[in-house]
This record gives sequence, structure tokens and C-alpha cells, in this order.
Amino acid sequence: MAEKIKISQQKPFESQFSKKDSKEVFFVKTESPNQNSHWHDYFEIDFVISGEVTQIINGAETKAEKGAVFLMLPDNSHQTKTESNSVVYSLLFGEDVLSERLLDQMVMGESGGSFRCTLYEADVAFLKPVFERIESENQNKKANHNEIVNSLVNVIVGMLLRNSSAHTESDKKHLVVRRAMAFIKKNYASNPSLLDVANFVHMEASYFSVFFKEKAGISFKRYLNEIKLESAAKKLKTTATPIIDVCYSSGFESLSNFHRKFKEKYGVTPKEFRDGIK
Repeated sequence: MAEKIKISQQKPFESQFSKKDSKEVFFVKTESPNQNSHWHDYFEIDFVISGEVTQIINGAETKAEKGAVFLMLPDNSHQTKTESNSVVYSLLFGEDVLSERLLDQMVMGESGGSFRCTLYEADVAFLKPVFERIESENQNKKANHNEIVNSLVNVIVGMLLRNSSAHTESDKKHLVVRRAMAFIKKNYASNPSLLDVANFVHMEASYFSVFFKEKAGISFKRYLNEIKLESAAKKLKTTATPIIDVCYSSGFESLSNFHRKFKEKYGVTPKEFRDGIK
């Protein structure tokens, strides 16, 4: 079973990723990668520079050679196995890096839950320096480096979507979950019901409830609460908004319920949480 990567389990760059601003992009070069099945809350692009690897995404296995590019969405379970000496460039980034149009194509469109393509030599020759330019920008951190890196990531994603291949039935099922998650993230403040989300993805409510938990590994109600709590925590960290307003703007219907749920997740009250980051 795929495991969600937790901070304590992450490599240094992944731990840093969770603490950086929402437009940070991380570049990683891996030789002969081997990873157990896992998932995380951010996007990942893997570009095979040399050798052969096997990618298993949402249970579908694909052998890949030089020029193959994979884009994993948040919550896609994935695993990498090395078939031979290989080099893979990876990018890790949050959804705020992407243009709204590209994001919609991935999580709200009909393309599927993950994307892959094999590039022609000319495209490989173009794309490899783009990845390396991202690495250089991150290392040197000159003026406007985040803006440059974000633009380059959008170029890469745009090329990948243009050239991506058809997806498996497993991907299509994960697409339904991704669309439901995207709807929840967009509308959590209005406290959408199970029926609201089921109607959005054109499913009967009781079936959707079982389907969502099976594919997402978490119940609809718990996922909605997690999104609300993450929103509240972000507001407590980055704004001076009164706690009662944070409560209601994050979709909670009572202050007492908000305090109880927040303390269950973070181990402290909202006030203690805010005071602890000052």
C-alpha cells in the first residue's frame, strides 16, 4: 500500500519544501533511483536523462527510457524502480506555481490522473537545459529567480500536456477523485455536503462516499476537515485575522467545533498555534 510521505520520513529537500513559500520549486538529480510506493501533497515531474526506469503510477506500470517524462499529481501513488544505470531529473512544486489554465487541464479536465510522454531528440535537447537552468537559478538565487523558475516549470508542463499519451482506467478513476478534491479545495469555505460533491462528479452519493474513501484512502468528511484545518492554519500563520473570523472563513460552523478539531490535529489551540510562530 502506498504511504503518504511525512515530514519525519522526508529527505532534506522534501522537508524544506513543506516549509517554503507556495511558489518554491525544488530540483533533484537522482542516479539509479529506487523508491517505495508513496504519495505526497505536491506535484512531481520526473525526466529520464539516461538509462531505463520503471514507473508505477496508481498501480499502472510503465518502462521508460531516455526522454520519458512523467508528471505525478498530488495524491497519485507512485514508485520508481531502476532497470539499469540511470539518471533522473525531478522537480517538486505546489499548485501555485502553475497557471490557472494548466492547472485546470490537469485536475479538472478529461486527460486523466497522471501524465507521461516520450520526447523526440529535439525536445530532449531543448528540455534538458531547461531543467538545468532551474537548478542553476535555485542555486544562485539572483533577482527574480522564483519568477523565472515558475515560468520554466509552466513551459515544461505545457509541453508535457501537449505530448502526453492516453491514460489507463486506473487513471480515469483517480481523475474522478482529483476532480472531487479540486471541487472541495475550491468550495471548502461554504462547507459543501457529500451530495454537493457527488453531484459535481455525477455519482450517486452513497456510492461516491465508498468510492472516494477507497481511492483517496480517506473519508470525504475527514478530507474536507483536513482542507478546512490547513486553510485555518495558513491564515493563522500569515495574517492577523481574528480567530473567530478564521474559524468561519475556513468553513467551520461553530467556534467550539473549530477549537476541538484544530487541537486534535495540531495539539494546540488556534491561539497557542499563532503565538508559537511569532
